[in-house]
Amino acid sequence: MRVPWWLRTNLTRSRQIMDRNFKPFIDNPQGFDKLPEHYKKAYMEARTRTPIPVHYKPVEVPYEYDPELGKIVRIEDTHPIEPYFPPEAEYGLWGGEGFIRGYTMPEKSKGFRPKNCRWWWPKLSQVTLYSEILDKHMLTIVTRRTLDLIDDAKGFDHYILRTHQVDLASKLGMRLKREMLVALAKGEMYPGDPEKTKSLLEKYKEYVVPLEIAEWTGLTLAQAERKYNREQQRDPVPLKHIFREQLLLELHRHKESGEALPEKSWTARLNPFNRSESTATS
Repeated sequence: MRVPWWLRTNLTRSRQIMDRNFKPFIDNPQGFDKLPEHYKKAYMEARTRTPIPVHYKPVEVPYEYDPELGKIVRIEDTHPIEPYFPPEAEYGLWGGEGFIRGYTMPEKSKGFRPKNCRWWWPKLSQVTLYSEILDKHMLTIVTRRTLDLIDDAKGFDHYILRTHQVDLASKLGMRLKREMLVALAKGEMYPGDPEKTKSLLEKYKEYVVPLEIAEWTGLTLAQAERKYNREQQRDPVPLKHIFREQLLLELHRHKESGEALPEKSWTARLNPFNRSESTATS
């Protein structure tokens, strides 16, 4: 049985989506399972979430009344247009815009002429943005839509913190978001001005999350695995610190109980043949 072209296209597209979304788990399932639960939940949500339409308008009502025909007709649904994001888009803030591939109708002529394939791309500009939480000015590449979204959010920090990872579509945006959340979780934005720090914490209190979640926000799968391995391979605590803590606890216990510590000369402590009281009585 011959598979029709439209089904063949859909199967190919579905296979591409499955490879993109679930290939990391098939290649290294143990590496993904050992990561924190909040990171795995956010990662799967970012993989399966549909971004806000930018280059097309989805049909909200499938039917409408046609006054010419005098009856209700079905509206043809628009096919989602998925933009192509070049590597340069990861280091800018394009607001969900990307490269679009399509076709243009040929000029009218007597003979047959095929459609022309071409690319459309957004207009980019280099602007300076200021982060109130990080207290930094940054020069980056943005689009006109990004500037409009910043104005609608009433601030650059609000735009970064409020926008989902899928709609940001930028490693730079997620790195800024992670740094902002860590600064809010620690409350160390302006060390020399506690009043301003307090006002910023009150202003952005809806975005405050625990420090553990903030440090994992927006990490790629490779970055998350490296972070987990670094945390598991911490340097061991020296024995002198362990013995010091034990000695302090013992001194504190004797001080509270009022018991006197057994006094021994330093030569008796160094004598290896000197038996303890418990050994002598036994």
